[in-house]
This record gives sequence, structure tokens and C-alpha cells, in this order.
Amino acid sequence: MPVLIISGLQGRVFFNSEHVAELAGRLNKGQRVDFANAGHMIPVERPNELSQAIVEFAAGF
Repeated sequence: MPVLIISGLQGRVFFNSEHVAELAGRLNKGQRVDFANAGHMIPVERPNELSQAIVEFAAGF
């Protein structure tokens, strides 16, 4: 099953780069998108970029 993995690299509460990399590596059809200038509130911090990432991901099917 295709999975879009979205991370905000500035997240101080929930983001752990090692955990995300490990979990993403377990997904056979995972596509990862990292937002360098966002934390854990990506829909609020980067709504346009998030929407674009989701549209591009969904267009691949």
C-alpha cells in the first residue's frame, strides 16, 4: 500500500529523525516528504506546500 510520510523537521516534540527514517524504511511503497521550515503543525505552518505534496502523491495513482 502506498504511504505518504510527512515530517516537519523543526518539530521539537514529536519529531525524531532516527525513528522516522527507521519507520519509513520499513514501508515498501513509502514516499517521504520533509518540510524543513515546519514543526508538527504542518497544515497550519505550510498549508500550500502540504496540499501540493498530497496532490502530487495522489496523482501518481
